Amino acid sequence: MAEFFAQSWVHIYLVPIIFILIGGGFTILGRKDNDPSPILNSWAVCTITLLMTFSTIMADIYSNRSDPNKLLDLTGWIIVTVFLIVLSVIHDRYSSWYPQGKQKANGEIVEVKRFWQGIIFPNLASAVFFIIYRSSLGG
Repeated sequence: MAEFFAQSWVHIYLVPIIFILIGGGFTILGRKDNDPSPILNSWAVCTITLLMTFSTIMADIYSNRSDPNKLLDLTGWIIVTVFLIVLSVIHDRYSSWYPQGKQKANGEIVEVKRFWQGIIFPNLASAVFFIIYRSSLGG
């Protein structure tokens, strides 16, 4: 089992999938009782995934604190990650929701995320960003 987790592809490709599953799972657990919004909204976890990426980079900074060249690279990654987190929040606030919500059969209006623009593409972008980051480190 240790040999499996020691492989570089696990740290590059499997970790962002785990981040998305953790983010979505805990968002579902944190839903209010009788929340009328679709459960699919809970899977919009781009910002959560980017925050987990931020934490990963901070851990890498701590691990490489004695290597000034590596610290400079990691500082650049932190700056880019913070910028992407801000963009993610702005996108989530202004672009990922249906403007007027959707009307349910009983006439109630609920806020609904756009499937591609609000869930799939942002999650995919955050996973790809993590993959690029980890690939740049060589695993």
